[in-house]
Amino acid sequence: MDLTLGNQRIEVGIRELKNQLSRYVDQVRLGKEVIVTDHGKPVARLMPLTASDDRLQQLIDSGAVRPALKPKDPMPRIRLTAKGSMSELVSRDRE
Repeated sequence: MDLTLGNQRIEVGIRELKNQLSRYVDQVRLGKEVIVTDHGKPVARLMPLTASDDRLQQLIDSGAVRPALKPKDPMPRIRLTAKGSMSELVSRDRE
C-alpha cells in the first residue's frame, strides 16, 4: 500500500482493498484517487464521480427527462389458487 499524503493518489493491492473497502471509498469521497494493483501492477482506478459523470442528472438539467413525481409502487404479489390438478388445468387450457 502506498499512501502518498501530499498527493491525491493512493495505491493499494486487491487483498488490502477487499479487506478495507470502506476505508478506501471514504478516501475517494475526499477526492483522492485509488489505484488498485495486482502483484504490484496497476489494474484499476477508483476516483470520485464528478457532476459530468451523472448522466441522469445531465438529462434532467437539460430538460430532456423529468424525474418521477413519486416512487414507483412495487408490483403487488397475487397468490393464485388453482381448482384441480395441474394436468387438468393444462388439458383445459389446450382445449
